[in-house]
Amino acid sequence: MKKPEKLAKPKKLAVAKPKNVPVARLSDEEVNRAPLAWGRRLARLVGAKFGVKMSLDRAKNEGVRRKTRIAIKCAKSRCAPVFVSVEMLARIDELWGVFLVVGQGAEIWKCDADFVRRAAYINRSSQKMARAELRFKAMQRGGVLIGKLSEEEVESCQIP
Repeated sequence: MKKPEKLAKPKKLAVAKPKNVPVARLSDEEVNRAPLAWGRRLARLVGAKFGVKMSLDRAKNEGVRRKTRIAIKCAKSRCAPVFVSVEMLARIDELWGVFLVVGQGAEIWKCDADFVRRAAYINRSSQKMARAELRFKAMQRGGVLIGKLSEEEVESCQIP
């Protein structure tokens, strides 16, 4: 009886190890550019609709209405919080939160900046700028619903 022949093992191919070549990576600013632009456009739309004279600096979501300094911040849903930097919070009198509601457009809530200072979670990480995080439920507790946007108005602010 013959012994079965052993199959030869395939030879391993020599693969060159990659050198420490830097990988092209988008900066945080480039990654966040579209959401930031969407939030600013929506904030300016809300400001125009409710009579807020917005800052001439288009990079800011701040404005004035009847001597009240306002920051308008946007969230993609009722689950997502609105964020405001601690620096901005020190400058404003009111925070307006725009919360998207699926199939209904958006709700605009306002609350006093003092309430935000008391109720918001303030992140003071050494990695990021200090900012206050205010959730929809907290905005409901300490704020007032001042209006709504239609789905068409929200869609007009989308980045193509």
